[in-house]
Amino acid sequence: RSFVASIGQEAATSSVIPHVIQMAKDLDLLMIAEGVERPEQVEYLMGHGVDYAQGWLYSAALPASSFLTFLKQNHGFAAQD
Repeated sequence: RSFVASIGQEAATSSVIPHVIQMAKDLDLLMIAEGVERPEQVEYLMGHGVDYAQGWLYSAALPASSFLTFLKQNHGFAAQD
């Protein structure tokens, strides 16, 4: 989350972000950015090939049952039993 928070800021960790993303790509890892709160963070992450993101920009924290309802209502996913 600290890396995502530093996107667009003058923070020491902001220069590390592209290297972390590239390392994950080199290792063929699926990337999920945590703590996304601002649209410019999404733009940066998508532009650098991050696979998924989660955070307050999309929804407050939810219990599992509420999350499944959220997915179904917002993204057309059906809950699996």
